[in-house]
Amino acid sequence: MMKSYTKLLGLLFAITALAFNANGQTIQGVVFDEFGGPMPGVTVRIDGTTKGDATDLDGKYTINNAPVGEQVLVFTFIGYRKVKKAVNVAPSGTVTVDMTMEVDSETLQEYVVVGYGVQRK
Repeated sequence: MMKSYTKLLGLLFAITALAFNANGQTIQGVVFDEFGGPMPGVTVRIDGTTKGDATDLDGKYTINNAPVGEQVLVFTFIGYRKVKKAVNVAPSGTVTVDMTMEVDSETLQEYVVVGYGVQRK
C-alpha cells in the first residue's frame, strides 16, 4: 500500500514539472553599449507580448516563462536604435542572447536639456 502512494506521489510530481515546463523557458543575456560596457535600464521584451525585463546595473536581463518557438526580442533605450532579434526558444534549457546597442545620433538631436538657475536682483 505504501509503494502505491509513493508511485502516485512520484507521478504527481512528474506531471507538475511537465506543466511548469509547458509555460515556456528562460531567455537571458547581457546588453552592451558601443564601447563594450554593460548598459543598465535597457528594456528587453518579447514582441507581441507583455513579457519582458529591464537590464540591471551589470546589463543583465532575464525573461522567465517565454513562449516556446520562434520569438522576436525588442531592445530599446533612449538615444539608441531599437534592435529586433529573432530567437528560437526550445522546450528545454535556457536561451542566451547578448546584444550590443548602437547610438542613434538623429534621435539624440531631438532632445533638449533645459536648466534653471538662481538669479539675484
